[in-house]
Amino acid sequence: MNKSKLLLLGIIALVVMVVGMIAFRLGKHSNNHLIKSSPEKSALVSLPPASPTSTATENSKEQTGQGKIKIKTPIFFIKSNPTSLTLKPIICEITGDEVDYHILALKRLFAGPPPETGLQSVFNKDTKVLGFTLKDKLAVVNLNQKIKEINVGASGEALVIASIVNTLTKFPDVDQVKIQVEGEYIETLAGHVELMDNKFSYDGTEVEN
Repeated sequence: MNKSKLLLLGIIALVVMVVGMIAFRLGKHSNNHLIKSSPEKSALVSLPPASPTSTATENSKEQTGQGKIKIKTPIFFIKSNPTSLTLKPIICEITGDEVDYHILALKRLFAGPPPETGLQSVFNKDTKVLGFTLKDKLAVVNLNQKIKEINVGASGEALVIASIVNTLTKFPDVDQVKIQVEGEYIETLAGHVELMDNKFSYDGTEVEN
Protein backbone atom coordinates (compact mmCIF):
# COMPACT_ATOMS: atom_id res chain seq x y z
CA MET A 1 0.00 0.00 0.00
CA ASN A 2 2.87 2.34 0.86
CA LYS A 3 4.52 1.56 -2.47
CA SER A 4 1.30 2.49 -4.32
CA LYS A 5 1.13 5.85 -2.54
CA LEU A 6 4.75 6.59 -3.32
CA LEU A 7 4.23 5.70 -6.98
CA LEU A 8 1.16 7.94 -7.15
CA LEU A 9 2.99 10.81 -5.52
CA GLY A 10 5.87 10.38 -7.96
CA ILE A 11 3.51 10.46 -10.94
CA ILE A 12 1.80 13.61 -9.60
CA ALA A 13 5.18 15.31 -9.05
CA LEU A 14 6.26 14.42 -12.59
CA VAL A 15 3.03 15.81 -14.07
CA VAL A 16 3.40 19.04 -12.09
CA MET A 17 7.01 19.40 -13.31
CA VAL A 18 6.04 18.84 -16.96
CA VAL A 19 3.13 21.31 -16.72
CA GLY A 20 5.44 23.89 -15.11
CA MET A 21 8.04 23.55 -17.87
CA ILE A 22 5.38 23.93 -20.57
CA ALA A 23 3.97 27.03 -18.86
CA PHE A 24 7.47 28.54 -18.53
CA ARG A 25 8.22 28.03 -22.23
CA LEU A 26 4.87 29.51 -23.28
CA GLY A 27 5.41 32.55 -21.07
CA LYS A 28 8.91 33.20 -22.47
CA HIS A 29 7.68 32.96 -26.05
CA SER A 30 4.85 35.40 -25.30
CA ASN A 31 7.26 37.95 -23.78
CA ASN A 32 9.60 37.75 -26.76
CA HIS A 33 6.70 38.32 -29.07
CA LEU A 34 5.60 41.41 -27.14
CA ILE A 35 9.11 42.88 -27.17
CA LYS A 36 9.52 42.40 -30.90
CA SER A 37 6.16 43.91 -31.73
CA SER A 38 6.48 47.01 -29.51
CA PRO A 39 6.96 50.25 -31.49
CA GLU A 40 10.47 51.73 -31.50
CA LYS A 41 11.02 55.30 -30.44
CA SER A 42 12.26 57.50 -33.30
CA ALA A 43 14.83 60.28 -32.98
CA LEU A 44 13.77 61.80 -36.31
CA VAL A 45 11.66 64.97 -36.49
CA SER A 46 9.47 65.57 -39.53
CA LEU A 47 10.39 68.78 -41.35
CA PRO A 48 8.15 70.73 -43.72
CA PRO A 49 9.08 70.34 -47.40
CA ALA A 50 11.39 73.07 -48.68
CA SER A 51 10.60 75.10 -51.76
CA PRO A 52 12.45 74.24 -55.01
CA THR A 53 14.80 77.19 -54.43
CA SER A 54 15.83 76.24 -50.92
CA THR A 55 17.96 73.54 -49.37
CA ALA A 56 18.21 72.61 -45.71
CA THR A 57 21.99 72.74 -45.74
CA GLU A 58 22.23 76.37 -46.76
CA ASN A 59 19.38 78.00 -44.88
CA SER A 60 18.75 77.96 -41.13
CA LYS A 61 17.33 80.15 -38.36
CA GLU A 62 17.63 80.04 -34.58
CA GLN A 63 16.90 82.13 -31.49
CA THR A 64 20.03 83.30 -29.67
CA GLY A 65 18.34 84.76 -26.59
CA GLN A 66 17.80 88.39 -25.50
CA GLY A 67 15.40 88.92 -28.42
CA LYS A 68 18.02 88.28 -31.10
CA ILE A 69 17.92 85.80 -33.95
CA LYS A 70 20.69 84.24 -35.99
CA ILE A 71 20.25 83.12 -39.57
CA LYS A 72 22.50 81.34 -42.03
CA THR A 73 21.41 81.90 -45.59
CA PRO A 74 22.70 82.67 -49.12
CA ILE A 75 22.95 86.39 -49.92
CA PHE A 76 23.17 87.13 -53.65
CA PHE A 77 25.82 89.73 -54.42
CA ILE A 78 26.79 91.05 -57.85
CA LYS A 79 30.07 89.91 -59.36
CA SER A 80 31.75 91.95 -62.09
CA ASN A 81 33.35 89.84 -64.84
CA PRO A 82 35.40 91.13 -67.81
CA THR A 83 32.44 91.02 -70.18
CA SER A 84 29.37 90.64 -67.97
CA LEU A 85 27.80 90.81 -64.53
CA THR A 86 26.61 87.76 -62.61
CA LEU A 87 25.19 86.91 -59.20
CA LYS A 88 27.31 85.08 -56.66
CA PRO A 89 25.57 83.55 -53.61
CA ILE A 90 27.60 83.81 -50.41
CA ILE A 91 26.45 81.87 -47.35
CA CYS A 92 26.30 84.46 -44.55
CA GLU A 93 25.70 83.97 -40.84
CA ILE A 94 23.88 87.01 -39.52
CA THR A 95 22.80 87.92 -36.00
CA GLY A 96 20.45 90.78 -35.25
CA ASP A 97 17.47 92.00 -33.25
CA GLU A 98 15.08 92.10 -36.19
CA VAL A 99 11.77 90.38 -35.54
CA ASP A 100 11.64 89.27 -39.18
CA TYR A 101 14.57 87.25 -40.55
CA HIS A 102 13.69 88.28 -44.13
CA ILE A 103 14.52 91.89 -43.23
CA LEU A 104 17.73 90.75 -41.57
CA ALA A 105 18.83 89.10 -44.83
CA LEU A 106 18.00 92.20 -46.88
CA LYS A 107 19.96 94.44 -44.51
CA ARG A 108 22.99 92.19 -45.03
CA LEU A 109 22.53 92.42 -48.80
CA PHE A 110 22.35 96.23 -48.77
CA ALA A 111 25.43 96.45 -46.52
CA GLY A 112 27.52 94.99 -49.34
CA PRO A 113 29.56 91.81 -49.76
CA PRO A 114 32.33 90.73 -47.36
CA PRO A 115 35.59 92.48 -48.46
CA GLU A 116 37.48 89.21 -48.91
CA THR A 117 35.05 88.05 -51.62
CA GLY A 118 36.06 90.72 -54.14
CA LEU A 119 32.41 91.16 -55.14
CA GLN A 120 30.81 94.41 -56.14
CA SER A 121 28.56 96.53 -53.93
CA VAL A 122 25.89 98.27 -56.02
CA PHE A 123 23.47 99.44 -53.32
CA ASN A 124 23.65 102.74 -51.50
CA LYS A 125 24.52 101.78 -47.93
CA ASP A 126 21.62 103.95 -46.72
CA THR A 127 19.12 101.72 -48.51
CA LYS A 128 16.57 100.68 -45.91
CA VAL A 129 13.61 98.32 -45.60
CA LEU A 130 10.57 100.40 -44.65
CA GLY A 131 8.18 97.49 -44.55
CA PHE A 132 7.78 93.81 -45.28
CA THR A 133 4.63 91.71 -45.62
CA LEU A 134 4.21 88.05 -46.48
CA LYS A 135 1.00 86.30 -47.51
CA ASP A 136 0.54 83.05 -49.45
CA LYS A 137 4.30 82.96 -50.13
CA LEU A 138 4.16 86.39 -51.82
CA ALA A 139 6.54 88.88 -50.18
CA VAL A 140 6.03 92.62 -50.62
CA VAL A 141 9.16 94.66 -49.85
CA ASN A 142 8.88 98.39 -49.25
CA LEU A 143 12.24 100.20 -49.67
CA ASN A 144 13.27 103.84 -49.30
CA GLN A 145 14.32 106.11 -52.18
CA LYS A 146 17.99 105.12 -51.82
CA ILE A 147 17.23 101.88 -53.67
CA LYS A 148 17.02 103.96 -56.85
CA GLU A 149 20.62 105.20 -56.49
CA ILE A 150 22.19 102.42 -58.53
CA ASN A 151 24.65 103.20 -61.29
CA VAL A 152 24.02 100.24 -63.60
CA GLY A 153 22.71 99.56 -67.08
CA ALA A 154 19.79 97.38 -68.14
CA SER A 155 21.47 94.06 -67.29
CA GLY A 156 22.78 95.46 -64.02
CA GLU A 157 19.34 96.70 -63.02
CA ALA A 158 17.89 93.23 -63.68
CA LEU A 159 20.58 91.72 -61.45
CA VAL A 160 19.89 94.25 -58.69
CA ILE A 161 16.27 93.09 -58.64
CA ALA A 162 17.32 89.45 -58.91
CA SER A 163 19.69 89.83 -55.96
CA ILE A 164 16.77 90.95 -53.79
CA VAL A 165 14.38 88.33 -55.12
CA ASN A 166 16.84 85.42 -55.00
CA THR A 167 17.93 86.28 -51.46
CA LEU A 168 14.32 86.23 -50.26
CA THR A 169 13.16 83.18 -52.19
CA LYS A 170 15.92 81.09 -50.62
CA PHE A 171 13.62 81.07 -47.58
CA PRO A 172 11.07 78.24 -47.94
CA ASP A 173 8.15 80.54 -47.10
CA VAL A 174 8.74 82.88 -50.07
CA ASP A 175 8.04 82.01 -53.72
CA GLN A 176 7.48 85.47 -55.27
CA VAL A 177 8.46 89.06 -54.50
CA LYS A 178 6.98 92.47 -55.29
CA ILE A 179 8.98 95.66 -54.74
CA GLN A 180 7.65 99.03 -53.57
CA VAL A 181 9.49 102.33 -53.09
CA GLU A 182 8.25 104.59 -50.27
CA GLY A 183 5.01 102.59 -50.11
CA GLU A 184 4.19 102.85 -53.82
CA TYR A 185 4.66 100.68 -56.89
CA ILE A 186 6.86 102.55 -59.36
CA GLU A 187 7.59 101.87 -63.01
CA THR A 188 11.33 101.13 -62.72
CA LEU A 189 14.33 101.58 -60.43
CA ALA A 190 16.66 102.97 -63.10
CA GLY A 191 14.60 103.11 -66.29
CA HIS A 192 15.01 99.57 -67.62
CA VAL A 193 13.14 96.84 -65.73
CA GLU A 194 9.42 97.31 -65.11
CA LEU A 195 8.37 96.94 -61.48
CA MET A 196 4.73 98.01 -61.62
CA ASP A 197 2.67 95.08 -60.22
CA ASN A 198 5.37 92.61 -61.30
CA LYS A 199 5.73 89.45 -59.23
CA PHE A 200 9.33 88.25 -59.45
CA SER A 201 10.39 84.65 -58.89
CA TYR A 202 13.81 83.11 -58.34
CA ASP A 203 16.07 83.60 -61.39
CA GLY A 204 19.07 81.34 -61.70
CA THR A 205 20.12 82.25 -65.24
CA GLU A 206 22.95 84.57 -64.15
CA VAL A 207 23.91 82.81 -60.92
CA GLU A 208 27.39 81.39 -60.37
CA ASN A 209 27.80 78.36 -58.14
